[in-house]
Amino acid sequence: MNYLGDYADNSIVYIYFTTHDKDGAAVAPSSAFENTDIRIYKDGSATQKTTVNGITMTSPFDASTGLHLLTIDTGNDTGDVGFWTTGGEYSVVLLPDETVDGETVIKVIGSFSIERTNGALARSKALQTTVGTAGAGLTAVPWNASWDAEVQSECTDSLNAYDPPTNAEMIARTLVAANYATAANLAVVDGIVDAILVDTGTTLDTKINTIDGIVDNILLDTAEIGVAGAGLTNINLPDQVMNITGNITGNITGSVGSVTALSAAAIDAILDEAVEGAITLRQVSRVILAYLAGRATGGGTVTIKFRDQANTKDRITMTVNADGNRSNVVLDLT
Repeated sequence: MNYLGDYADNSIVYIYFTTHDKDGAAVAPSSAFENTDIRIYKDGSATQKTTVNGITMTSPFDASTGLHLLTIDTGNDTGDVGFWTTGGEYSVVLLPDETVDGETVIKVIGSFSIERTNGALARSKALQTTVGTAGAGLTAVPWNASWDAEVQSECTDSLNAYDPPTNAEMIARTLVAANYATAANLAVVDGIVDAILVDTGTTLDTKINTIDGIVDNILLDTAEIGVAGAGLTNINLPDQVMNITGNITGNITGSVGSVTALSAAAIDAILDEAVEGAITLRQVSRVILAYLAGRATGGGTVTIKFRDQANTKDRITMTVNADGNRSNVVLDLT
């Protein structure tokens, strides 16, 4: 008999089996096996599963002649309540209405258990229940007095390896012999520091007082200046020669030296600044020049034109009535 193993409750059990002819060659049954060709017995008795719920037969399996797969869902007890239980032992028998190589067949194709009584799986689950999630059940583990000597021995070994100061040494604040040289050096340094204090003792306070007075004066001056120069609102700079970069607000009295001329780019920026809509100062100048000093045509008619200085285009084209009122003006600003 093929024992498949011990399964957890509500598991899926897969049973592969084969069919052969008299010579042992793989052969297909007279027709495909069905789930009704299976009987499942429980606990060595004639009690069998009464429905095929949860039983699936794949015949043939993977399109391979003579290979079949039986799938059993032990979590499906529809129509068979109480059949699948923990501690149960199950045997699976093939008893088909089909023939194999012309012969009627019957074969035990496997057996399995569900959390077998006293089996490893059942005991493991029982232990897990006792321990609980994250060891929640481990609340009363007894201490074995025989462990005391072992624990004390391990602690002694650790202290000996570390070699900490003894209680008497810590109370007396003493040093072990190996640290005496360090203590002597510290004593030398302490003597040097004492000598420095003696040398500076007569003048150090005076120097500190002098520095303190200077700092006080600095604080007074900086208080007048204010945060970020806020107090610098009335500075008298008589007869100063300096370069100033940035903006100046307020009044300047006296003469001003040379002022750097605007660059060509700066002048272009001024001329190209829009003064009305998208019309720039440069374009306004062209219109004014044409109107005041350009050639004109169409006087006395309804269309008057003013030419540019090069006489290449109509800079201004105006439509007027008999009274000279303008009804339309077209500008060529290029």
